Amino acid sequence: MRIIRIIFFVSISLFCLTKTYAQFEADVTKGCAPLTVTLSSNVTGTDVKIKYDFDGSETDLTFGDANTHTYTEPGIYSIYQIIQIGNNSATEEKKESFIEVLEPEVPQFEVVPCSGFTAKINITDVYYDFYVIDFGDGTTETVSGNKLVTHTYADGTAQDIIVKGGFTDGGNDFCGERTQSFTPQLTINPGIIQGAVVVSEDTIELSYELPDNVTYVLQENVGGNNFFDLMELNPDFNSTQLPGRDVKSDAYCYRIITRDECNNTEVVSDDVCVVDIEVTAGKGENVVIWPNLPVSANFEKVNVYVDNVLTEEITNTNQNEFTHSDVTCNVDYCYYIEVVYSSGVITQSSEQCVTAQSAFDIPELTELNASVEGENIALSYLFADEKRIQTLEIYRAENGGDFEKLPFEDIDFTSFTDTTVNVNANQYCYRIFATDFCDNASSDSLAVCTVLLSGEKVDDSNELSWTSFEGFPFGFSYTVEIMDEQGNILEEVDGLARNVLSYSDFNDPDESTIISYRIKVVADHDNSQISYSNTIVFIDELVLEAPEAFTPNNDGLNDTFYLRGQLITDYQLSVFTRWGELIFSSNSLENGWDGTINGKEAPAGPYSYVVKAKDLIGNETEQKGLFMLIR
Repeated sequence: MRIIRIIFFVSISLFCLTKTYAQFEADVTKGCAPLTVTLSSNVTGTDVKIKYDFDGSETDLTFGDANTHTYTEPGIYSIYQIIQIGNNSATEEKKESFIEVLEPEVPQFEVVPCSGFTAKINITDVYYDFYVIDFGDGTTETVSGNKLVTHTYADGTAQDIIVKGGFTDGGNDFCGERTQSFTPQLTINPGIIQGAVVVSEDTIELSYELPDNVTYVLQENVGGNNFFDLMELNPDFNSTQLPGRDVKSDAYCYRIITRDECNNTEVVSDDVCVVDIEVTAGKGENVVIWPNLPVSANFEKVNVYVDNVLTEEITNTNQNEFTHSDVTCNVDYCYYIEVVYSSGVITQSSEQCVTAQSAFDIPELTELNASVEGENIALSYLFADEKRIQTLEIYRAENGGDFEKLPFEDIDFTSFTDTTVNVNANQYCYRIFATDFCDNASSDSLAVCTVLLSGEKVDDSNELSWTSFEGFPFGFSYTVEIMDEQGNILEEVDGLARNVLSYSDFNDPDESTIISYRIKVVADHDNSQISYSNTIVFIDELVLEAPEAFTPNNDGLNDTFYLRGQLITDYQLSVFTRWGELIFSSNSLENGWDGTINGKEAPAGPYSYVVKAKDLIGNETEQKGLFMLIR
């Protein structure tokens, strides 16, 4: 704000007259830039001289200057008047903050259409003292306090509505104006819901069209209950996201209410509903379900899509389930549904995917057996449908310990030979797990455990004991097989109950010196189902007989020195002179010393021998002695 000090020069004799008459007024004191102000004074006379300082910027004023000034910048201004009468001193008159110059602004207002060719004009501006509305049809209206006006047109001819703003004490009545085009309407157009999509597990995206500049309110109901106001829609957008919706549990329905603010009536759009799906995989089928849809006159159908292909059309609103039975196990299938309305509006669920399962259970293991074969264990098993088996896993436990998976791949589907065992030292139990081509896995199978046979010689009897067999769920019995050294069965002791785990066999010392035993387990339900234990062998003590003398005179009697024994597998004979010199060796019982040294007859006299031998079951012996060569 600029304040100008103006000095008035008047004569002393006329001072009182000057104070009485030195007054001025402005034709306008408030307005928008540029604002032109014209001053008038009531001091008159032939000897009166007047000059004005309008904004304090004048430094050399001349009496008789014009009394009109244009302000180009907004501000609050003071004016000084300087008066001189005759040759007297000048006298001043000052008016502080006399002129207010404002920045011109465009008036703000909104036009809302109503039915019956009516417009509702709401001036939201508060800058000016009053406003003049030019409705465009030749009529105007001035408003100040109440700035909400309705106006009815004759028809739907497009109009330009102009609002001007002004100040009560203004020289330029209308500082700013704004024009808005408007087309009167006979009726209000409803809002249009164009579609709805479930974009996440709890969020719906709603798209819509708002054709008029009116108030559109989105309403919602949940599960077919009453509609309620949700939000006022922004006409600058055509979609909105609605989070926090449990669309897997309830149907969410929407409509748009268009309010006629002049007549206090509403126009309601068609309602649409959106739901989400849940997909579960069962035996040979995938099931898609969704919440019940409220009854609607506009409902047309539900489209079910499988892998983006329209697969099923459902026209019954009471049906909220689709079963897809034409599936292949281990294949991923993706689903979504559309709710279609007669208006053409479509709402869409999210897409849900699931991996199909087999229509069948894992093939049943019908038979399982384990039997010792030599140094190995042979497993045999049978599945109800082995063609569906993809992989097998075999687990083994030793001597009642924990089951551990055997590190073998590509196991045959009917039999397996375990070569990583010691059948004479441990009892082994097995379980088998199968996986089919649909990744269905079997539960724990029954265990099968081989029999571990052991024994010892007590006086003239062979005492046998064995571990309990496990398997053959319908029952079994034991048979003791007694065999000769060639494995021929000499005798079978059968029908031993499953709780019998020992047997004593009398051994006639005058009979064969080697006997072997084996336990045979026979299934009660099928005597062809047999499991064998390991085989143990009893053999008499290894004894070698050597002659005390021999006579190598070629008479066919006692011409060769050799040792005699039974069931010998390894044999080494060495003959020495009395001085310890090795003169003969042999590794065959049939090859004895003929009484020569380097082809010449050995002298008669004493000689010594050393023999080492091993029998069929691994018993070893070393024997030393003296004998005589007689000639």
